[in-house]
Amino acid sequence: LGLRSTALLASPWIPKGKVFQEPTQGKYNSSQFDLTSVISTVRDLFGLSSNLTARDDWSASFLELLTETQPRTDTPETLPDAPTTNKENEDEESPAQHCSALDGICRGIDALTNKQKRNIPLFAHLTGRPVPDLTQLDKSAANEWLLEHIRLLMISGVHQSVSSAGASEIKATTV
Repeated sequence: LGLRSTALLASPWIPKGKVFQEPTQGKYNSSQFDLTSVISTVRDLFGLSSNLTARDDWSASFLELLTETQPRTDTPETLPDAPTTNKENEDEESPAQHCSALDGICRGIDALTNKQKRNIPLFAHLTGRPVPDLTQLDKSAANEWLLEHIRLLMISGVHQSVSSAGASEIKATTV
């Protein structure tokens, strides 16, 4: 069936707290809920006679989930206002910043990313240049350093050689 994704259907026409995983109805015994179930539902809801593709012909319609004879009254009539964004809350003393998902520490907006910390030593090795002191770089300087060394690799060329011991070694060479 390909990509799996979660769907959440919110409707006053669906019983409260109801969870569905498999269709009980469908044009085919193998019919399932999938992304094209939205198309099948629209087709069935408006009584359209043809399918767009064989996939939406096969997919189950969400109409079977709308089982309430009257819309439930325990659903909100309006949605609350959306929360303000970081940009709207931002002030000069506490600008928005990225916090690490790994350790939960906020290192500020100019801190190097983990990707930069991994890539700088790699590109230093590939270009035969020394690794700079990462504690002395901010995010912008690290980006500039990486771009410069990527350009060096593009100009010089990179090839992979295998040593007599069978270990793989990557070297930058002048073309």
